Amino acid sequence: MPKAKRKERITVYVSPYLYKEIQEIIKSGDFSSESDVGYQALSRFIEEYKRGKKK
Repeated sequence: MPKAKRKERITVYVSPYLYKEIQEIIKSGDFSSESDVGYQALSRFIEEYKRGKKK
C-alpha cells in the first residue's frame, strides 16, 4: 500500500475582506476549500519569492 503524503497544518489570520474574497472564490467552484486556496496561494508566493531571490 502506498504511503499517503503527510501535510503540515498552519493557521493564518486574514482580514474580513480577504475572508469574504476567499469564500467567493470557493463558491465559484474553482477551488474546493480554504485549504485549497491557501495551498495554491502559498505555492505561487514561494515560487515568486525564490525567483526574486535569484536575481
